[in-house]
Amino acid sequence: EITYNRDNWTLAGIGASLFEAYEHYDHHRGMTSGALADVTFRNSFTIGNDNVSSEAHKTFGPINGLLLENLNTNGSDDAMSIQTEEAPEFAWPNQSEGDIWNVTVRKCRGQSANRAAGAGIVLYCANGYKFAGMVFEDCTGHSTQGAGFAITYGNTFNGGTVEDLTLRNCEFSTANKATQFAINIGCPVGILTIENDKTKQSSNDEVAVLVQGAAYIKIMRVRGLFFEDANYPSVVTRLWRIDGEISSLAFEDIRVSGNASMFKFMEVSGRVDNLAITNSNLDNLYRVVKTNGTGRIDAIDLSSNHMSSCPSILELTNVTKPTKVVMNANTFTDVG
Repeated sequence: EITYNRDNWTLAGIGASLFEAYEHYDHHRGMTSGALADVTFRNSFTIGNDNVSSEAHKTFGPINGLLLENLNTNGSDDAMSIQTEEAPEFAWPNQSEGDIWNVTVRKCRGQSANRAAGAGIVLYCANGYKFAGMVFEDCTGHSTQGAGFAITYGNTFNGGTVEDLTLRNCEFSTANKATQFAINIGCPVGILTIENDKTKQSSNDEVAVLVQGAAYIKIMRVRGLFFEDANYPSVVTRLWRIDGEISSLAFEDIRVSGNASMFKFMEVSGRVDNLAITNSNLDNLYRVVKTNGTGRIDAIDLSSNHMSSCPSILELTNVTKPTKVVMNANTFTDVG
């Protein structure tokens, strides 16, 4: 079924189809689709109306097989959203909902402006449904007021999960330092893989990546994270903030050069069972890892790294449980 209403195209119950080279401007909700199997959207533009709460590209479950490729999306609210369910206040009659499987988003751009709730690219988890087999490659997401990329319940949902998600060669950013983050993780994830991350720490950002208190991540792997020669201002204090819980968090091939003032690579107010940072260059940092308040890390492996101009590598303030620290084959220059 393909319909046009409320200033947008709506596709529902579509299988084995290609939608290509469409253009839609000045819309309220540009391209909305749901109940899809083996569907491709490619080489298209959806640009919203800045005078209303516009959303450029919305996709709802159930889905099994979806490719979004080379899409340019621009909205005053969420530019590109993939949702297991729509919030009741916005849902249309008989709106589809369900699990989302096997989705690849490649070479897409999400640009959100004007609204604090809006994200460049966002996954909305809802009410026991799940995402699985999610891959984002060579994508950019930017928001003036919200997050560049977000995994969230939003203001309505709870109970949904993401089984596995990969972000590869992506670049996310936000211009709102007060309440938002380049990457904002706000619900449970089974396996989260970030490869060759190009997330930007703009001059207004304080935290680039946030794992919220509501998030529990079983396995998080980060390979190739680059924050070099960025001329960070003195207000920047940490790149990663962990408020939730992560069972296994591993960084490899990280290149970070801070401002050596109060700059920390990671700050933990939640819990990390096992943290590893290996084969990385960590330079000009006030701390590599710091815990705050009840923040806790059970085991840390810092091996095969180069660290320079760092007054102190670790600051672990929670003494209720000792932290096991392993440091092998590192090279140090001017490290306290």
